[in-house]
Amino acid sequence: MAVTMTSPDLYGPFWVATTLIFVIAVAGNYADFIAFKSEQKAATDPDSSVSKQWYTNYEKMSYSALMFYGYVFVLGLVLYFALRWFKSEIKLANVWCIYGYSLTIFIPMAFICILPIGWVRWLTVGIATFMSGLFIVSNLKQTIYEAAPARALLLLGIMLAIHTGVGLALRLYFFHYSGVKEVSSG
Repeated sequence: MAVTMTSPDLYGPFWVATTLIFVIAVAGNYADFIAFKSEQKAATDPDSSVSKQWYTNYEKMSYSALMFYGYVFVLGLVLYFALRWFKSEIKLANVWCIYGYSLTIFIPMAFICILPIGWVRWLTVGIATFMSGLFIVSNLKQTIYEAAPARALLLLGIMLAIHTGVGLALRLYFFHYSGVKEVSSG
């Protein structure tokens, strides 16, 4: 936080989020393709698999952009105004910088989530969400406690709940494959 307080940059909020948008969409579509091919191989009726065609889901790109730009910029703006309401001196660029760089861990997570192993995906998304949330809380905790000591736990709890929602959305929308059985723990 000491570095971002004195010279925040907007590289993290824009480029990390933009990279993540493309990586999540591509990895999610590639994992869908792998699942489609697995489903075709498992089909007992050869005629039924011939008539099926796989298509890229371009909605994943749109939803990914909405989710990550909204998370960084809209949620960052809401948090900034909430902290300013409590008389904090934090700059908007600082909040956006912290939220943007917190998303970095989700980039390698997306590649691991291509694997069609359910428990690996849950574990990977859980670890990435925890580490990202820890980064946000550790960087904003002091500012929040200084600005609103009586409401700090509530504000931190809301932030973590929203962050957990982002992790769940990643797992349940971008890396969930209907119609294909995931490899279980055995």
